[in-house]
Amino acid sequence: MRQKHLMVVILAALLTISLGFIGCDISSYDTYSALESKKVTTNAPPTIYTGAEGDVVLLPETDQVEILWDESEYTFLADTNGDGVVDATEIVSEADATHQQIGVRLVGYYTQDLSLWAGQDLYAGTVSLVNDATGITLRIDTTDAADIAEYHINVYTDLSQIPTSRPAPGQSDYVVENVNSDSIEVYFTFEELGGTVNSTYYFIIHTALGTDGEGSTSSLAGETAYVAGDNPSFGGKGAWFYVVGYTALPFYEPIIVALETEEPPTNPPTDTTGWSHETAYVGNARGDGNAWWFYIDASAPDFDESTIFNIYAGQHQVLGAYATYAKSSGTLTIVLGENMVLVEGSEVVKIKGYDVLPTVRPPSGQFPVKLSNTDSLTDIDVLGSFDYLLVHLDSLVQ
Repeated sequence: MRQKHLMVVILAALLTISLGFIGCDISSYDTYSALESKKVTTNAPPTIYTGAEGDVVLLPETDQVEILWDESEYTFLADTNGDGVVDATEIVSEADATHQQIGVRLVGYYTQDLSLWAGQDLYAGTVSLVNDATGITLRIDTTDAADIAEYHINVYTDLSQIPTSRPAPGQSDYVVENVNSDSIEVYFTFEELGGTVNSTYYFIIHTALGTDGEGSTSSLAGETAYVAGDNPSFGGKGAWFYVVGYTALPFYEPIIVALETEEPPTNPPTDTTGWSHETAYVGNARGDGNAWWFYIDASAPDFDESTIFNIYAGQHQVLGAYATYAKSSGTLTIVLGENMVLVEGSEVVKIKGYDVLPTVRPPSGQFPVKLSNTDSLTDIDVLGSFDYLLVHLDSLVQ
Protein backbone atom coordinates (compact mmCIF):
# COMPACT_ATOMS: atom_id res chain seq x y z
CA MET A 1 0.00 0.00 0.00
CA ARG A 2 2.83 2.43 0.84
CA GLN A 3 4.45 1.92 -2.60
CA LYS A 4 1.13 2.50 -4.36
CA HIS A 5 0.51 5.66 -2.32
CA LEU A 6 4.03 6.99 -3.15
CA MET A 7 3.49 6.43 -6.86
CA VAL A 8 0.25 8.42 -6.72
CA VAL A 9 2.05 11.35 -5.04
CA ILE A 10 4.81 11.39 -7.68
CA LEU A 11 2.29 11.31 -10.53
CA ALA A 12 0.35 14.15 -8.93
CA ALA A 13 3.49 16.26 -8.63
CA LEU A 14 4.43 15.67 -12.26
CA LEU A 15 0.93 16.61 -13.34
CA THR A 16 1.14 19.84 -11.36
CA ILE A 17 4.43 20.79 -13.04
CA SER A 18 3.02 20.02 -16.49
CA LEU A 19 -0.09 22.12 -15.86
CA GLY A 20 2.15 25.01 -14.79
CA PHE A 21 3.69 25.17 -18.28
CA ILE A 22 0.37 24.98 -20.21
CA GLY A 23 0.39 27.89 -22.73
CA CYS A 24 4.15 28.55 -22.22
CA ASP A 25 6.71 27.99 -25.03
CA ILE A 26 9.56 26.33 -23.16
CA SER A 27 11.91 26.62 -26.14
CA SER A 28 11.90 30.42 -25.86
CA TYR A 29 13.23 30.38 -22.29
CA ASP A 30 16.97 31.21 -22.47
CA THR A 31 18.39 29.56 -19.36
CA TYR A 32 22.01 30.65 -20.20
CA SER A 33 21.08 34.31 -20.59
CA ALA A 34 19.19 34.31 -17.34
CA LEU A 35 22.14 32.86 -15.46
CA GLU A 36 24.58 35.30 -17.03
CA SER A 37 22.31 38.24 -16.20
CA LYS A 38 22.15 37.13 -12.58
CA LYS A 39 25.93 36.74 -12.50
CA VAL A 40 26.55 40.27 -13.79
CA THR A 41 24.16 41.93 -11.38
CA THR A 42 25.81 40.30 -8.39
CA ASN A 43 29.36 41.32 -9.31
CA ALA A 44 30.25 45.02 -9.01
CA PRO A 45 32.29 46.78 -11.74
CA PRO A 46 36.03 46.52 -11.02
CA THR A 47 38.00 49.40 -9.56
CA ILE A 48 39.97 51.36 -12.17
CA TYR A 49 43.49 51.96 -10.88
CA THR A 50 45.64 54.82 -12.09
CA GLY A 51 49.33 55.17 -11.42
CA ALA A 52 51.36 58.00 -10.01
CA GLU A 53 52.40 60.71 -12.45
CA GLY A 54 55.94 59.97 -13.54
CA ASP A 55 58.57 62.09 -15.22
CA VAL A 56 57.86 63.75 -18.52
CA VAL A 57 59.63 62.00 -21.39
CA LEU A 58 61.01 64.77 -23.60
CA LEU A 59 60.98 64.43 -27.35
CA PRO A 60 64.17 65.08 -29.31
CA GLU A 61 64.47 68.70 -30.31
CA THR A 62 63.77 67.80 -33.95
CA ASP A 63 60.46 66.16 -33.00
CA GLN A 64 59.10 68.97 -30.83
CA VAL A 65 56.19 70.82 -32.38
CA GLU A 66 55.34 74.52 -32.09
CA ILE A 67 51.63 75.31 -32.10
CA LEU A 68 51.17 79.01 -32.73
CA TRP A 69 47.82 80.56 -31.89
CA ASP A 70 45.73 82.80 -34.05
CA GLU A 71 46.65 86.39 -33.26
CA SER A 72 43.21 86.97 -31.75
CA GLU A 73 43.99 84.31 -29.11
CA TYR A 74 47.26 85.83 -27.89
CA THR A 75 47.54 86.05 -24.10
CA PHE A 76 49.24 89.11 -22.64
CA LEU A 77 51.26 88.61 -19.47
CA ALA A 78 53.09 90.80 -17.00
CA ASP A 79 53.71 89.29 -13.58
CA THR A 80 56.52 86.93 -12.57
CA ASN A 81 57.28 84.55 -9.73
CA GLY A 82 60.34 84.77 -7.51
CA ASP A 83 62.56 83.23 -10.19
CA GLY A 84 61.72 85.87 -12.75
CA VAL A 85 59.53 83.46 -14.76
CA VAL A 86 56.54 84.92 -16.55
CA ASP A 87 53.37 83.94 -14.69
CA ALA A 88 50.90 82.62 -17.23
CA THR A 89 48.11 82.96 -14.66
CA GLU A 90 48.52 86.74 -14.47
CA ILE A 91 46.75 88.12 -17.53
CA VAL A 92 46.73 91.88 -18.09
CA SER A 93 45.71 94.27 -20.80
CA GLU A 94 47.86 94.70 -23.88
CA ALA A 95 48.74 98.21 -22.76
CA ASP A 96 50.17 96.94 -19.44
CA ALA A 97 51.81 93.77 -20.70
CA THR A 98 55.54 93.17 -21.03
CA HIS A 99 55.25 89.67 -22.57
CA GLN A 100 52.78 87.71 -24.59
CA GLN A 101 52.16 83.99 -25.01
CA ILE A 102 51.88 83.26 -28.70
CA GLY A 103 51.30 79.50 -28.50
CA VAL A 104 52.58 76.29 -26.98
CA ARG A 105 55.34 73.85 -27.81
CA LEU A 106 54.83 70.09 -27.61
CA VAL A 107 57.99 68.97 -25.83
CA GLY A 108 57.06 65.51 -24.54
CA TYR A 109 54.50 63.25 -22.91
CA TYR A 110 53.52 62.36 -19.37
CA THR A 111 54.31 58.91 -18.00
CA GLN A 112 52.38 56.85 -15.49
CA ASP A 113 54.09 54.66 -12.88
CA LEU A 114 52.28 51.53 -11.65
CA SER A 115 53.20 48.23 -10.00
CA LEU A 116 52.94 44.52 -10.68
CA TRP A 117 51.10 42.61 -7.94
CA ALA A 118 51.21 38.82 -7.43
CA GLY A 119 48.64 36.99 -5.34
CA GLN A 120 46.65 40.26 -5.07
CA ASP A 121 49.04 42.14 -2.74
CA LEU A 122 52.60 40.86 -3.19
CA TYR A 123 54.82 43.44 -4.89
CA ALA A 124 56.41 41.88 -7.98
CA GLY A 125 57.87 44.73 -10.03
CA THR A 126 57.64 48.19 -11.58
CA VAL A 127 55.40 49.15 -14.49
CA SER A 128 55.36 52.26 -16.65
CA LEU A 129 53.07 53.53 -19.38
CA VAL A 130 54.16 56.32 -21.71
CA ASN A 131 52.99 57.45 -25.11
CA ASP A 132 54.39 59.29 -28.08
CA ALA A 133 52.59 60.78 -31.06
CA THR A 134 51.58 57.41 -32.50
CA GLY A 135 51.12 54.97 -29.62
CA ILE A 136 51.71 53.75 -26.06
CA THR A 137 54.66 51.83 -24.61
CA LEU A 138 54.17 49.43 -21.70
CA ARG A 139 57.23 48.33 -19.75
CA ILE A 140 57.31 45.83 -16.89
CA ASP A 141 60.42 45.06 -14.79
CA THR A 142 60.08 42.29 -12.23
CA THR A 143 61.91 42.01 -8.94
CA ASP A 144 64.44 39.24 -8.34
CA ALA A 145 61.62 37.11 -6.90
CA ALA A 146 60.50 35.90 -10.35
CA ASP A 147 60.70 36.32 -14.12
CA ILE A 148 57.83 36.79 -16.56
CA ALA A 149 56.97 33.42 -18.10
CA GLU A 150 54.11 34.73 -20.27
CA TYR A 151 51.79 37.71 -20.44
CA HIS A 152 48.25 38.44 -21.60
CA ILE A 153 46.80 41.91 -22.21
CA ASN A 154 43.28 43.15 -22.87
CA VAL A 155 42.69 46.75 -23.95
CA TYR A 156 39.39 48.66 -23.82
CA THR A 157 38.45 52.18 -24.91
CA ASP A 158 35.17 52.48 -22.97
CA LEU A 159 34.18 51.68 -19.39
CA SER A 160 31.18 49.71 -20.63
CA GLN A 161 33.52 47.23 -22.33
CA ILE A 162 35.34 46.22 -19.15
CA PRO A 163 34.28 42.79 -17.88
CA THR A 164 33.08 42.33 -14.30
CA SER A 165 34.81 38.99 -13.96
CA ARG A 166 38.33 37.91 -14.83
CA PRO A 167 38.74 37.32 -18.58
CA ALA A 168 40.40 34.07 -19.62
CA PRO A 169 44.11 34.98 -20.11
CA GLY A 170 44.45 32.65 -23.11
CA GLN A 171 41.72 34.57 -24.95
CA SER A 172 43.25 38.02 -24.43
CA ASP A 173 43.86 40.56 -27.19
CA TYR A 174 47.60 40.06 -26.79
CA VAL A 175 49.01 36.67 -25.78
CA VAL A 176 52.78 36.06 -25.61
CA GLU A 177 54.16 32.84 -24.18
CA ASN A 178 57.65 31.48 -23.46
CA VAL A 179 58.95 34.93 -22.50
CA ASN A 180 61.19 33.92 -19.57
CA SER A 181 62.58 37.39 -18.97
CA ASP A 182 62.72 39.81 -16.06
CA SER A 183 61.35 42.63 -18.24
CA ILE A 184 59.11 43.19 -21.25
CA GLU A 185 58.31 46.17 -23.44
CA VAL A 186 55.16 46.27 -25.57
CA TYR A 187 54.17 49.01 -28.02
CA PHE A 188 50.52 49.62 -28.95
CA THR A 189 49.75 51.96 -31.84
CA PHE A 190 46.78 54.29 -31.49
CA GLU A 191 45.53 52.93 -34.81
CA GLU A 192 45.26 49.38 -33.49
CA LEU A 193 43.76 50.60 -30.20
CA GLY A 194 41.15 52.69 -31.97
CA GLY A 195 42.03 55.96 -30.24
CA THR A 196 44.35 58.97 -30.32
CA VAL A 197 46.43 61.18 -28.06
CA ASN A 198 44.16 62.48 -25.25
CA SER A 199 42.06 59.28 -25.38
CA THR A 200 41.67 57.14 -22.26
CA TYR A 201 42.49 53.43 -22.40
CA TYR A 202 41.80 50.64 -19.93
CA PHE A 203 44.16 47.69 -19.57
CA ILE A 204 43.91 44.28 -17.93
CA ILE A 205 47.55 43.19 -17.83
CA HIS A 206 48.18 39.66 -16.60
CA THR A 207 51.51 37.89 -16.23
CA ALA A 208 52.32 34.35 -15.24
CA LEU A 209 55.48 34.40 -13.15
CA GLY A 210 58.25 31.85 -13.47
CA THR A 211 61.64 31.10 -11.95
CA ASP A 212 64.07 34.01 -11.86
CA GLY A 213 66.80 33.42 -14.44
CA GLU A 214 69.50 35.01 -12.31
CA GLY A 215 69.33 32.37 -9.63
CA SER A 216 67.39 34.13 -6.89
CA THR A 217 65.05 32.37 -4.50
CA SER A 218 62.15 32.92 -6.97
CA SER A 219 59.67 33.16 -4.13
CA LEU A 220 56.90 34.37 -6.49
CA ALA A 221 57.45 31.75 -9.19
CA GLY A 222 54.14 30.14 -10.16
CA GLU A 223 52.06 33.12 -9.06
CA THR A 224 49.52 34.97 -11.16
CA ALA A 225 50.17 38.74 -11.27
CA TYR A 226 48.23 41.79 -12.47
CA VAL A 227 49.18 45.44 -12.94
CA ALA A 228 47.55 48.03 -10.65
CA GLY A 229 48.24 51.20 -8.68
CA ASP A 230 49.33 51.47 -5.06
CA ASN A 231 47.76 49.20 -2.42
CA PRO A 232 45.22 47.48 -4.67
CA SER A 233 42.34 45.43 -3.30
CA PHE A 234 39.98 43.13 -5.20
CA GLY A 235 36.40 43.59 -4.01
CA GLY A 236 34.58 41.49 -6.56
CA LYS A 237 33.51 37.86 -6.63
CA GLY A 238 35.28 34.98 -8.25
CA ALA A 239 38.86 35.03 -9.50
CA TRP A 240 40.70 38.26 -8.67
CA PHE A 241 42.09 40.68 -11.28
CA TYR A 242 42.89 44.38 -11.64
CA VAL A 243 42.16 47.05 -14.25
CA VAL A 244 44.26 50.17 -14.91
CA GLY A 245 43.31 53.34 -16.74
CA TYR A 246 45.68 55.52 -18.74
CA THR A 247 45.10 58.78 -20.58
CA ALA A 248 47.66 59.58 -23.26
CA LEU A 249 48.54 63.18 -22.34
CA PRO A 250 50.97 65.46 -24.18
CA PHE A 251 53.16 67.90 -22.25
CA TYR A 252 53.28 71.48 -23.55
CA GLU A 253 55.39 74.43 -22.53
CA PRO A 254 54.21 77.96 -23.31
CA ILE A 255 55.88 80.00 -26.03
CA ILE A 256 56.32 83.41 -24.41
CA VAL A 257 58.08 86.31 -26.05
CA ALA A 258 58.98 89.72 -24.74
CA LEU A 259 57.14 92.67 -26.21
CA GLU A 260 59.34 95.24 -27.89
CA THR A 261 59.61 98.48 -25.94
CA GLU A 262 60.36 101.85 -27.42
CA GLU A 263 63.01 102.61 -24.82
CA PRO A 264 64.50 99.44 -23.37
CA PRO A 265 66.26 99.99 -20.04
CA THR A 266 69.92 100.88 -20.52
CA ASN A 267 71.04 101.44 -16.92
CA PRO A 268 71.52 98.32 -14.78
CA PRO A 269 69.98 98.22 -11.29
CA THR A 270 72.28 99.68 -8.65
CA ASP A 271 71.15 97.46 -5.75
CA THR A 272 71.43 93.71 -6.41
CA THR A 273 71.35 92.60 -2.78
CA GLY A 274 69.76 89.16 -2.53
CA TRP A 275 70.01 88.45 -6.27
CA SER A 276 71.15 84.95 -7.25
CA HIS A 277 74.21 84.11 -9.33
CA GLU A 278 73.04 82.08 -12.35
CA THR A 279 74.37 80.72 -15.63
CA ALA A 280 72.20 81.98 -18.48
CA TYR A 281 71.66 81.16 -22.15
CA VAL A 282 69.91 83.01 -24.96
CA GLY A 283 67.66 81.11 -27.33
CA ASN A 284 64.40 79.80 -28.64
CA ALA A 285 65.34 76.10 -28.56
CA ARG A 286 66.49 73.70 -25.87
CA GLY A 287 69.75 71.81 -26.48
CA ASP A 288 70.21 68.04 -26.14
CA GLY A 289 72.26 66.17 -23.54
CA ASN A 290 72.22 65.88 -19.76
CA ALA A 291 73.31 69.48 -19.13
CA TRP A 292 70.70 72.16 -19.88
CA TRP A 293 71.29 74.89 -22.49
CA PHE A 294 69.43 76.98 -25.02
CA TYR A 295 70.48 78.24 -28.42
CA ILE A 296 69.36 80.60 -31.14
CA ASP A 297 68.02 78.68 -34.13
CA ALA A 298 68.27 80.87 -37.23
CA SER A 299 68.47 78.00 -39.72
CA ALA A 300 65.11 78.59 -41.40
CA PRO A 301 65.47 79.94 -44.96
CA ASP A 302 62.98 82.70 -44.13
CA PHE A 303 64.48 83.54 -40.73
CA ASP A 304 62.98 86.76 -39.36
CA GLU A 305 65.71 89.03 -37.96
CA SER A 306 63.16 90.82 -35.78
CA THR A 307 62.57 87.63 -33.78
CA ILE A 308 62.81 88.13 -30.01
CA PHE A 309 64.90 85.46 -28.25
CA ASN A 310 64.28 84.87 -24.54
CA ILE A 311 67.07 84.59 -21.97
CA TYR A 312 67.00 81.69 -19.50
CA ALA A 313 68.88 81.79 -16.19
CA GLY A 314 69.00 78.57 -14.19
CA GLN A 315 66.59 77.14 -16.80
CA HIS A 316 63.99 79.82 -16.02
CA GLN A 317 62.98 82.60 -18.38
CA VAL A 318 64.02 86.05 -17.13
CA LEU A 319 61.30 88.66 -17.44
CA GLY A 320 62.31 91.61 -19.60
CA ALA A 321 65.56 90.05 -20.85
CA TYR A 322 65.90 89.18 -24.53
CA ALA A 323 68.14 89.34 -27.58
CA THR A 324 67.87 89.89 -31.33
CA TYR A 325 70.09 88.41 -34.02
CA ALA A 326 70.76 90.18 -37.32
CA LYS A 327 72.00 87.14 -39.19
CA SER A 328 72.66 89.00 -42.44
CA SER A 329 75.15 91.33 -40.75
CA GLY A 330 76.38 88.84 -38.14
CA THR A 331 75.48 91.01 -35.16
CA LEU A 332 73.70 90.30 -31.88
CA THR A 333 72.01 92.72 -29.47
CA ILE A 334 71.31 91.73 -25.86
CA VAL A 335 68.86 93.55 -23.57
CA LEU A 336 69.19 92.51 -19.92
CA GLY A 337 66.18 94.41 -18.59
CA GLU A 338 65.52 95.23 -14.96
CA ASN A 339 65.76 91.72 -13.51
CA MET A 340 69.21 90.72 -14.73
CA VAL A 341 72.77 92.09 -14.65
CA LEU A 342 76.13 90.66 -15.63
CA VAL A 343 78.59 89.80 -12.89
CA GLU A 344 81.79 91.79 -12.86
CA GLY A 345 84.52 90.21 -14.98
CA SER A 346 86.35 90.20 -18.30
CA GLU A 347 84.64 87.13 -19.85
CA VAL A 348 81.05 87.17 -18.61
CA VAL A 349 79.51 86.98 -22.09
CA LYS A 350 80.70 84.20 -24.43
CA ILE A 351 79.40 83.64 -27.95
CA LYS A 352 80.02 81.10 -30.69
CA GLY A 353 78.29 80.50 -34.00
CA TYR A 354 77.70 77.09 -35.61
CA ASP A 355 76.48 75.85 -38.97
CA VAL A 356 76.11 72.35 -37.50
CA LEU A 357 74.44 72.22 -34.09
CA PRO A 358 76.39 70.42 -31.31
CA THR A 359 74.74 67.30 -29.89
CA VAL A 360 75.64 68.23 -26.29
CA ARG A 361 76.37 71.50 -24.52
CA PRO A 362 79.83 72.70 -25.60
CA PRO A 363 82.26 74.27 -23.09
CA SER A 364 81.76 78.03 -23.23
CA GLY A 365 85.36 78.74 -22.24
CA GLN A 366 86.37 77.94 -25.82
CA PHE A 367 83.92 80.39 -27.42
CA PRO A 368 85.76 82.94 -29.62
CA VAL A 369 83.70 86.03 -28.70
CA LYS A 370 84.18 87.17 -25.10
CA LEU A 371 82.86 90.36 -23.49
CA SER A 372 83.21 91.98 -20.08
CA ASN A 373 80.39 93.41 -18.01
CA THR A 374 81.33 96.93 -19.18
CA ASP A 375 81.33 96.19 -22.92
CA SER A 376 78.44 97.28 -25.11
CA LEU A 377 75.77 94.63 -25.72
CA THR A 378 74.46 96.34 -28.85
CA ASP A 379 75.42 95.09 -32.33
CA ILE A 380 77.95 92.55 -31.04
CA ASP A 381 80.06 91.11 -33.86
CA VAL A 382 79.62 87.31 -33.71
CA LEU A 383 82.31 86.75 -36.40
CA GLY A 384 80.03 85.55 -39.16
CA SER A 385 76.53 84.68 -40.29
CA PHE A 386 75.59 81.39 -38.62
CA ASP A 387 72.53 79.15 -38.59
CA TYR A 388 72.95 78.52 -34.85
CA LEU A 389 74.27 80.80 -32.14
CA LEU A 390 75.22 79.92 -28.55
CA VAL A 391 75.27 82.81 -26.11
CA HIS A 392 76.42 82.13 -22.53
CA LEU A 393 76.01 84.75 -19.80
CA ASP A 394 77.37 84.88 -16.25
CA SER A 395 74.63 86.79 -14.47
CA LEU A 396 72.80 87.91 -11.37
CA VAL A 397 69.01 87.65 -11.45
CA GLN A 398 66.23 88.53 -9.08
